[in-house]
Formats: sequence, C-alpha cells, structure tokens
Amino acid sequence: MIIILSPAMRMNFSPLVSPVRTSTPVFTEEAWEIAGKMKNYSPVQLTRLLGVNTDLALSTAERFASFQKKPLEIVTKPAIFAYNGDAYRGLDPETMSSESLAFAQEHVRILSALYGVLKPLDAIQPYRLEMNTTLHVNKSKNLYDFWQIKISDVLAKELTADPVPVLINLASQEYFSAINTEALGVRIITPVFKEYRDGNYKTLPMCAKLARGKMTRYILEKHINNPEDMKLFDLEGYAYDNNLSNEDIWVFTR
Repeated sequence: MIIILSPAMRMNFSPLVSPVRTSTPVFTEEAWEIAGKMKNYSPVQLTRLLGVNTDLALSTAERFASFQKKPLEIVTKPAIFAYNGDAYRGLDPETMSSESLAFAQEHVRILSALYGVLKPLDAIQPYRLEMNTTLHVNKSKNLYDFWQIKISDVLAKELTADPVPVLINLASQEYFSAINTEALGVRIITPVFKEYRDGNYKTLPMCAKLARGKMTRYILEKHINNPEDMKLFDLEGYAYDNNLSNEDIWVFTR
C-alpha cells in the first residue's frame, strides 16, 4: 500500500532537534535540470511565471541560484520535515516515533514539481515550484508532460512489489493529475473529508488539507497495510460515511 501526498509551498529549513538519517531523491539529475532552467529567470520574470509577488519572486530566485547538484547536508532537510503546509501540520512529523517514520519511508511518497517523487526522508533543498507551472523542459510542453511517465513508472514498480498493491490518494488534484493512473493498473482509493455546514456536507480546503495529514499520521502510527482499516479513522471527530462513499471514494464527515 502506497500513500501519495502533495508537497507544500511553505517550507521550513530550521535544523531538526533530533537529526535523522536521510536518503537521496531518485530524480536528482532531473531536479538539477529543472533548477538550471529556473536559474535563467529573473525575479521580474518569476512574478509572471509563478504568479507571485516581488518578495516571493526574489526569494525564489535566490533559492534556485543557490541550488546545488550535490548539496551539502547543511543546506538540505528531509522532505517530510521541510514541507510546512496544512497537511504537514496535520501530519506533525516532528512528534512521530522512529518506527512510524520508518513505516512512512516505505509507504509514503510525496509528489513534487522539482523532484518528481520523494520518499519522506529524502534530503531536499529549498525551492518554490508548482506542478501546474507552465515550464518547458527539453521537449516537454509543461511539468506534467515532463514528469508523468517518470513518476508513474516509479509508483508502478513499487506497487507491483508491494503485497497490497493499492494506491491511497491523499494528494491534491493538481498533483494527482501528474500520474497516469491507467499505467499503474491498481486500485486507487481517495479519501475525501467533508464538514457539515448549513444543512449540507461540504469540502472546506483548509480542513481537508489538515485531515489528509491526520489520516496519513493515523495510517503510519497504526502501521496499516489493509485499506479497510482506514475506515476506522476517527481523529478530530471524523467518521467514515458509508452512504456518501463508493468503492474508491471514501468520504469522512464531521
């Protein structure tokens, strides 16, 4: 069973209180190639390319200017700790046990516009780049075109070797779209989180992101290998709703 997560735009590169042994991203050459492409953009050009303000464009330009092909450990951080968005606040990896982190290293994959696909403990450098950015790399028309086969091949190989070949989609649609799901040839389960508001169940983006992180933590702490056990998820008042769910879309409400 493999769980996929989105990355986060916000990143935190302050040192870890308890350092962990890191791994190396599988697509380091591709990351260097994309970073090299990004180095060519001025801050003014980055405001248009990324749709960000001047300050963010300047910091992004600085990050890519400093990007190293073989980075020193001091400028890297394990991916699961470096990303600092809502899902990762829900996941709260800093308080996870070493056993849960080891389980994550085997079962969690983070999709990335720069690195393609990451294991949680892969050492990464600071960057800002989204999958839906219209960036032409080699003959690729965009980053989806550049990454889809590469990401799908890695996931397909890992799922084929897994005793429970099921993909748990806890990523956003932006990043899930980077996968050729037909090429995987496995069952894909997508948990969805809804809040009861004004007489209806609705998906609220911030709540959904936090819940994806909470669900991931739940799976890791309980070392879940059978997807059916995910239906017992009850953190933060959520409960599986059989009436709103179908075979592959599992709805959790509160």
